[in-house]
Amino acid sequence: MNYSKILSAASILAIGLTITTGALAVPTLQLFIEDARYDGTNQADPETWAKLGTSSFRLWVLGDVDPTFRMRDVKFVASFADGLAPVLVFTPTTTGGAGGYADTTTPVAVTGPFGAPSPFGSPVGSTDAEEWAQPDGPMGAHGILQAGRTAVEWNLGDFTSMDSRLGDTQPISGPGIFNGTGWYPAFAGGEMGQINVYNVAVSGLSVGAQVHFDVYGVEQERECLTFTGTGQNRTCTLYSAWADRDPPGELAIAYANAPFSHDARWERVARVPEPASMTLLGAGLLGLGYFARRRKAA
Repeated sequence: MNYSKILSAASILAIGLTITTGALAVPTLQLFIEDARYDGTNQADPETWAKLGTSSFRLWVLGDVDPTFRMRDVKFVASFADGLAPVLVFTPTTTGGAGGYADTTTPVAVTGPFGAPSPFGSPVGSTDAEEWAQPDGPMGAHGILQAGRTAVEWNLGDFTSMDSRLGDTQPISGPGIFNGTGWYPAFAGGEMGQINVYNVAVSGLSVGAQVHFDVYGVEQERECLTFTGTGQNRTCTLYSAWADRDPPGELAIAYANAPFSHDARWERVARVPEPASMTLLGAGLLGLGYFARRRKAA
């Protein structure tokens, strides 16, 4: 299946309004990069987890699912300036207990990227990428997705598991947890869901180039057909089959997505010499200084 067909089938990208579940309003989908800083001042790309690096980072995708709500075909989207050609390689892993989080399942292998990159800036509706950023589209209105930028996506699979405690990765919503040098979101009570963690290796970017990340998925729900018990002891014994949500408006299906405050961004910086290299460089400079003094004394 080619890129345009895939985009049409799942209809596309993320960021905009958040649908929350649970009393503590944990966002449906979130992105988080370990050891990143929360950038709340960049007007072109506001309220985003920003990470500087030379080649790789650890990315979290958090999904708030429950027995009646899940997401299929969750997509990870990278957008960047036209003319750039970054290469991303995903290696599934787990939190490893970072920040106190303890997911028990390694994500499935990431598939993609799908087809050729899709540019923004054409007449509205003429490309899949343009449809992503419409107010009633999967992305909603999102300033970073505009003329002069290109987008590519990968499929992360379905979000159906409830094996991980969740937290809101927006730092203003809680104190957070420091583990070593990294900041991690605080737990949100008893909220459970799925956390996918990936080691992401990036290549093909010049120093100073940035890649912006989003995530979205098709919402699915089911209803209880048979209950037992009453009040707080009421439980479901028979559910209906899973079905895509059908929201009002032009789209046939509804999308869960990462809101503005839970985007992510990675920027390539110059490689800092390793300590051993610095030691060798220092020794070399000392040696040159020694011989220069010997020559001067002679």
